[in-house]
Amino acid sequence: MAGERWEEGPKRPKAHVAYPYDMPGHCGIAWATFGGRTWKISGVGPSVGRQVEGDAPEGADVLAGYMTLMAKDEAVFEAAAFSPVYFTATKETAPRCD
Repeated sequence: MAGERWEEGPKRPKAHVAYPYDMPGHCGIAWATFGGRTWKISGVGPSVGRQVEGDAPEGADVLAGYMTLMAKDEAVFEAAAFSPVYFTATKETAPRCD
């Protein structure tokens, strides 16, 4: 919607800090832009120690959650009612989503 601000985290995130992050969901959760870098999904797995409370949204094109830089080239996205999604930094360009 016009005037809404997406949460994308800071340009220079600190390790092990969970930042509010809005994950586009239109084409699936395979790519992310966080901390001025491109990230590609590397896996889905168990929580890293925090459970995000709430219910999964219905029919939304965006999934609100938290992105955490775990190491220089590793990050994890966590949202309510979803398994954590792990990402690896990449120099690849995310494919276009129609």
